[in-house]
Amino acid sequence: MSQVEALETTIQELSWRGLVESAKWLLELRLSLTADGMSSWPKELHGREAESDTSSAKSAELMLAKSYFDCREFARSAHAIAPDLRRSSRKARFLYFYCELLLLQRRVAEEDETGFGLPTENDPERDMETARTMHELEEMCAENADSYLDYLLGLYAIETKQRELAAEHFIRSVSRNAYNWASWRELASLTASTNDVSRMLSSVDISDMSRIFRVVALTELHKSDDSIEEELEALNRTFPGNHFFTLLAAVQCHNVQDFEGAKTLFERVYMGQDPFRLDYIDHYSNVLFVLDQRKSLAYLARRLMETDRHRPETCTVIGNYYSNIGEHEQAVAYFRQALQLDARYASAWTLMGHEYVELKNPHAAIESYRRAIDFDRRDYRAWYGLGQTYEMLEMHYYALHYFERAAALKPLDARMWNAIAGCFEKLGRFHEAIRALRRALGPALDTAAGALDDEATASADEPTTTRLVSLVAGLGLDAHYVSRLATIAEKLGDIDQAWRCNALAVAIALSNDDQYRDSISGNSSGGLAPAGIMQNGQSEHTVHATAPAANAMTATTGVSDHLDQMDLTDSPSTTHGGGGRSVRHGVRTRSRAASNATVLTYATGSAGSPQLRRSSTMADISQDPRALARATSGMTNPDHERTTSIERDPAALPVEFASACVWLSRFAKSRGNDAQARHYASLIGYLDEGRSLLKQLDRSTASR
Repeated sequence: MSQVEALETTIQELSWRGLVESAKWLLELRLSLTADGMSSWPKELHGREAESDTSSAKSAELMLAKSYFDCREFARSAHAIAPDLRRSSRKARFLYFYCELLLLQRRVAEEDETGFGLPTENDPERDMETARTMHELEEMCAENADSYLDYLLGLYAIETKQRELAAEHFIRSVSRNAYNWASWRELASLTASTNDVSRMLSSVDISDMSRIFRVVALTELHKSDDSIEEELEALNRTFPGNHFFTLLAAVQCHNVQDFEGAKTLFERVYMGQDPFRLDYIDHYSNVLFVLDQRKSLAYLARRLMETDRHRPETCTVIGNYYSNIGEHEQAVAYFRQALQLDARYASAWTLMGHEYVELKNPHAAIESYRRAIDFDRRDYRAWYGLGQTYEMLEMHYYALHYFERAAALKPLDARMWNAIAGCFEKLGRFHEAIRALRRALGPALDTAAGALDDEATASADEPTTTRLVSLVAGLGLDAHYVSRLATIAEKLGDIDQAWRCNALAVAIALSNDDQYRDSISGNSSGGLAPAGIMQNGQSEHTVHATAPAANAMTATTGVSDHLDQMDLTDSPSTTHGGGGRSVRHGVRTRSRAASNATVLTYATGSAGSPQLRRSSTMADISQDPRALARATSGMTNPDHERTTSIERDPAALPVEFASACVWLSRFAKSRGNDAQARHYASLIGYLDEGRSLLKQLDRSTASR
């Protein structure tokens, strides 16, 4: 049998067995296969035979059982398949045991008191029935090698939480039929690391299907490298026009936080080529959430609701919309509705956990995150959310464990290591905290430190900020992380290291400030040019204090207009939750892609607890006077109803910048270096603390 014939035969077999999602996916693959792609396939597929049919006498009985199955009368379908028919027909065997599995899942859903259809922890009667069915199925499979029976055995193993056994059955299934996409898909869901993927691939023959499996598994493990990109390009050449691979490329962009690139690829499919497709639609909605594109998110939610409002993906997108506008109770209601439609939808569990954190209900958040992990252990957001929630509860050992699990899934994500460092710092394990922060910053930290040492050696008594800014620009360092290194170094009594880290934090913050870079672009001198920062005669205080408030107002303009345009009828009845976006950075890792170093939050009124609003990974500003918690108190807009996270305005520098400048100014003054003390104080002259330091220096100079 040729490869193409085997593919077409498998499509028919999957469709007959009710595995319609896999049949649909394979049919799209077949239709996108070009003549050139066919020529690259082997002409013959060894070990694959066409499925023999039953005798004409039994065919009518089998068709009747299948018609019952199509009407979702599973008990009736299983009853219609007589024992002798099960022994003589592969289709009958599969249909019988598949009906038994679906009936088991239905009973579990009916017995669940939570309304989500989740299995109870200990049910001896159910476990005995499942074990008996598995034993009978294994005997059938031993007598008749069948890819689809192996697939069923894998599903039963998952029901009994035997993940390793399930993987063995799925591997055997794809070894017998490489085109059984249902088994490949389940196998991908069982991978927890790249080692798992490599181990599974070593047990099967190399083929286009195994390559597709590798790309899907690694993408859903949030891995990104050149080999995956090259594989996707090769698959696109073999299957041009297949939108599935375009969506995988979009998810790859999402994994590396290229949100604009992901948005472009998602819209190519969802807004053009295949507008009613729902694969990975939750990723697209998360991208719109991160980019704060409320109009696009509202349009997507409304369009999906008009298409099919009773799909879990639709409810999840609508929940994302309500979360984006701060209606967290309404968002929870829609995520719950999504889970009532599909209790195994891990993304909805994770997002509902985020909302419970927003609503300051950590215990409900923990339960949601745990459910998400039960169904998808690859979701680093759920592991990270558990860590942040336990950190809120001051349970730092638990938080550390979950942060480490998140870092194992996303080892190149600096936020994971920053969170780990925060736990180590809270536990007094400062040296381990430093190692974690250095892991977050990467080799660029050593490059910046070398530049600082060179500058300090070249002009020991002169301010080096301007020259250093040009040297650290483009290294991708985060001022927040470097500032935390300074805090820990000071706790360890290493004042020299604290000075170096604070100086770097100031330079990094300024290198990310467009207005400052413009002011020094034509300045060849080594010192600071304070006048260059001013534009159109404005004072520093005016520039820094008014711009954020203006942006905050702009960020929420038109929200009521979008709500009026969006007819969310038949929505779950809840009380709309007010309050602010009180979640700390990282709990909602899908939101606000920038880290705390690149975001300032302007919180208003009583919208949320200050403890929740501040970053869990920053030094406790309420206990550290250098952190200048009051530095942002004058930047609040009292007319704003919600807490709004705003990406750094050119004139709005992060809190750690002010903290580092105060520390450096006082340190330089204590060492008698008034030039450097004045230099750093002048950088924060728009703050009361900066003006106070300058006045002290003036009095000190006058007294001499």
